Amino acid sequence: LPIIVLSSLTVKRNFVWKNEKSLWSDAAEKSPRLSRPLNNLAEAYDKEGLAYGDKKNYARAIEALNKAIAISPTGYKSFNNLGKIYGLLGKHESAIKNLKLALKYNPDYPIAHYNLGKVYELMGKLDNAIDEHSAAFKKQGDFFEACFNLANLYDQKRQYKKALNTYLDCRRFKPSFPKIYFAIGNIFFKIGNLSKAIKNYSRSIELNNEYHPAKIALANIFLMKGNFNDAVKLYRQVIKSDPDNFEVHNNLGLVFLQHLNNPSQAVHHFKKSLDINPVQQKVTILRDLIKKLSGVIE
Repeated sequence: LPIIVLSSLTVKRNFVWKNEKSLWSDAAEKSPRLSRPLNNLAEAYDKEGLAYGDKKNYARAIEALNKAIAISPTGYKSFNNLGKIYGLLGKHESAIKNLKLALKYNPDYPIAHYNLGKVYELMGKLDNAIDEHSAAFKKQGDFFEACFNLANLYDQKRQYKKALNTYLDCRRFKPSFPKIYFAIGNIFFKIGNLSKAIKNYSRSIELNNEYHPAKIALANIFLMKGNFNDAVKLYRQVIKSDPDNFEVHNNLGLVFLQHLNNPSQAVHHFKKSLDINPVQQKVTILRDLIKKLSGVIE
């Protein structure tokens, strides 16, 4: 009899530990006066909501966090998590209110500054977003995401010198991150330094040969410089691993039409593009080009 009882208890415990929701739900039930299990339960719901786009999980997360706040009214992590979820749901005013409460109870909490910056960015308040990401990065000197988002914001505001310096600062934390070199390449491209743009796009591709934005950007520079065959080579590499990229098919069609005097290849890629996306903005132009070029080919 004792063996049977122990076995059933083991089965029950294994069920509880099978996922984070079960674990923290069990902990919250067993310790109803503690806020930490409720916070962790909310984070588990948040992760699942983010992964599956299930708003029911967000509602459950909000419920758990409100219970945590009732137990611990100055719990800055609860207010931060609540603000983050409201931000994900597009309830910006509620998000700001809760994130500011998180910072009221812990002004040095970098994650709350970061989340508040993301909400301001979603609202188009870029200057406020810059202030919050700057604060997050100052509070935590190795906060890569805050650093990278800050650089992106400077880029959006066309403050390219600040953007470049911030990207270079971010690179210290993730020197093998392809996207950082792509971002740096974009800045050099925007300020007209094509050689350094090429260098950084190439480095991005070296780090990840499947990072298509860098290949497309590099191919576009090759087009500008008249290196048409090199551009075609890169575009083809992209569609080999991403055959549904209709925009790259459009680019290839234009290269074959305008620079390589190959109308049959141009038609091939324009048709491919329309097959993939028959409702794209360029649909009328593409159909006209296909009609005219088909007459030439015949």
